[in-house]
Amino acid sequence: MTKLQQLEDVPAVQKFITDKDLCCLHIFAEWAPECAELTNVLELLTTEFIDVSFASANAENIETFCVSKNVSSVPTVLFYKFGDLFGRVEGFNVPDVKDQCKRLSNFAGLRPIKPVGDSVNGNACGDKTGGISTEEAFNDYLGKLVNRAPMMVFMKGSPSEPKCGFSRQTIELLSNYKNVKFDHYDILQNEKVRQGLKIYSNWQTYPQVYVNGELIGGIDILKELHESGELADSLPKSESTEDRIKKLLADNQILLFMKGNTQEPRCKFSRALMEIFKELPSEIKYNSFDILQDEDIRQGLKEFSNWPTYPQLYVKGELIGGLDIIKEMHASGELVSAMTLS
Repeated sequence: MTKLQQLEDVPAVQKFITDKDLCCLHIFAEWAPECAELTNVLELLTTEFIDVSFASANAENIETFCVSKNVSSVPTVLFYKFGDLFGRVEGFNVPDVKDQCKRLSNFAGLRPIKPVGDSVNGNACGDKTGGISTEEAFNDYLGKLVNRAPMMVFMKGSPSEPKCGFSRQTIELLSNYKNVKFDHYDILQNEKVRQGLKIYSNWQTYPQVYVNGELIGGIDILKELHESGELADSLPKSESTEDRIKKLLADNQILLFMKGNTQEPRCKFSRALMEIFKELPSEIKYNSFDILQDEDIRQGLKEFSNWPTYPQLYVKGELIGGLDIIKEMHASGELVSAMTLS
């Protein structure tokens, strides 16, 4: 009997992602022999990474989910932390699957340990000696979310497509402040964050607006501050685009500016670069920035770097280049040394 939880439909998959803090979802097809081989590998990993929950689902039973996540081949393994997509591995690639499990385990502050006897179930949290609890890790994750930008709006939908009247009113009110920039998080996409943030902030409704990590309030408080003239003083002052770029480069030793993200590249050049990066040694860590989500950065970086196209790779604040240069460096063996931090 398989040690992987079997998920039969889309609701079961969504519940699994919501209920589990750290999870690995194997999307398979019965006709593909490599899927069966990967199942055997994942069953072994359940006993090594006991803080990660493992499950599998037949792609034919969850077609709408596969379409929404751009899953076009099997096997595909998706990794989630606290309801947000953390990584993906396409094809039969055991080293990458194991590396993603390690990254999840390290994120939670839990040590991958092997159970003794029959006392630990493969999908349980087990002994966390020397680490932190998943509750502490989740609160830390929420703290990072509310501090992701100087101003964060947790809302239903997006600024361009609000999904409730209160979210729409919030965006309309903030549009009065032309120099104020903010990031947003769609709480409809992650039930765990949606419920957890209510406890974290002791605020039961949405939207929630944060400035420098501190809760300002919801639409009613925003309206009061707006009408009294106090809101302008509460909002963060807008940085210049150049200062924002410099801060991004200072905060990230290796930073890739691309269209989309590492799990879902949104152009053929970014996609081709991700294929190259799959061959990098696992110890090379980098962050990415989706320029499609920030038009100011998208346009400003072209002038800042004097480089008109994307993707762009920076190491220690210096531009390495775009896809063509990275291809050449990869072929010559120079890319790894250029991305190795000393």
